[in-house]
Amino acid sequence: RRLGKPIILAICKGLLNADQVLFIIYSFTSNNNIAMKEIYPSIQQFFSLYAARMQNALTGAQINPKEQADCFTGCFAGASPQGVICAQNDDAFLQQIEKGYSFYRSIGTQSMQLLSVEITELNELHYSVKTSWEARIRKKDQTEVVIPFVNFYFLQALNNTFKIFAFVTDDEQKAYADKGIEPYL
Repeated sequence: RRLGKPIILAICKGLLNADQVLFIIYSFTSNNNIAMKEIYPSIQQFFSLYAARMQNALTGAQINPKEQADCFTGCFAGASPQGVICAQNDDAFLQQIEKGYSFYRSIGTQSMQLLSVEITELNELHYSVKTSWEARIRKKDQTEVVIPFVNFYFLQALNNTFKIFAFVTDDEQKAYADKGIEPYL
């Protein structure tokens, strides 16, 4: 792509400051901008499907936990205030997914809605994704509790496929305790 005449004239006449000039040059010379415009919708779709599978599991619909497990690399890391885990994407992980869904249903989780997805490119194959969620839980006394939370996911893009290789979560146990819900142990 070429810089247009009006932009070149603005640069020559000193109508743009140094930061604006660098931004324009980067925008016009970087292939990342084109690639990112194409990849953002794909990452959004990845998390929309991830959220939809979770929502289906919460409603008791028949789900295949392998579909959710396929979102993760063969080994991955997870961090929370409780510590860091290094996990394998194996049969034990599939059981953990099912156990997690059962737990959420047992505390009255009605929905987990994905509110937003913010993507930061780390390099052409790796992305940091900040996801904002809202959990709606019906307590035993039938009152509804809304718990907002944020998770960060780190994705690898290989062979037109995204995989989560790490995630960072809020303090889920504290959020439940603060709202009078039996904490996840």
